[in-house]
Amino acid sequence: MKILVAGWDSGGGVEAVQTVVRRAAARGHQVRVLGTEGLRSRFSSAGADFRAYRYTPDNDCRSAATDLVREWEARTPQRAAEALGRLPVRGLVTTGPAVNPAAIRAPANVSVRRWVRHADVLPSCSAVLTHGGHGTVMKALAAGVPLVVAPLGRDQPDNAARVVHAGAGLWVSKKAGVPALRDAIARTLDEPRYRAAARRMAATLAAERNEALVVDELELAALEGTAMSHSLPRDPSWR
Repeated sequence: MKILVAGWDSGGGVEAVQTVVRRAAARGHQVRVLGTEGLRSRFSSAGADFRAYRYTPDNDCRSAATDLVREWEARTPQRAAEALGRLPVRGLVTTGPAVNPAAIRAPANVSVRRWVRHADVLPSCSAVLTHGGHGTVMKALAAGVPLVVAPLGRDQPDNAARVVHAGAGLWVSKKAGVPALRDAIARTLDEPRYRAAARRMAATLAAERNEALVVDELELAALEGTAMSHSLPRDPSWR
C-alpha cells in the first residue's frame, strides 16, 4: 500500500505521526511524507520517502517574528513565571528556542528550562499551562493532568474547547495577564473536578492507545476505496 502524509512542523503532534509512519513502513508499506524542511530527518529516520513542500515557506521556529507559536513563547514565559511565583507551588517554565531561559526573571519557586521531555515531568505535574498545541494537550490528558489553555490560532482554540467540554481544564485569553493566569492555575489545582475529568480522559486514551490501529484503519480504508482511487490522478513516479 502507498500512503501519503501531509505534515507541518507544528510541535508535539509530530511525534505521534512519526510513530504511525514508522509502523506503516515496518509493515512494508510505501510511505511518502510532504512537509516543511525541518521535518526531513525525523520522517526519513522513520522510513518514509520525505519530500519538502515546493511553494510553502518553511516554518522558521528559531525566530519569534516568523512563527506564531514562538511569538507566544517569547511573550508568555515571564508572565507564567510571575503567576507561578504567586502560588504555593513548585513551577517549571519552558521557553522554547525563541527565548533564552536566562532572560526570564524567575521567582525562587520557579525553574526555567529551554526544553524538557513531557514524559520526564508530566507524571509529577499537578497542572499544565499551554498555548493548546495538540501534542502538549494530548500528553497532559494522557497523564491525567488538567490544563489551562491560552490558544493562539490554528487548531488550538478547538483543542481548548475540547478540554473545557471534557471538564479537564480552563480556557484563558492569550493576552491574559499575571493575575488571570494565577487565578486560572489556582482553580485547576484547588477544584478536584478538573483533575478527576483529566483522569477520566487518561483512562479513555489508555484504552485506545495503540498506534498500530491507525495503520489498520489506513489499510481498511485503502481496501474499501480501491475502486474510487482508480479515478483519481496519480503521481507517475508511484506507478
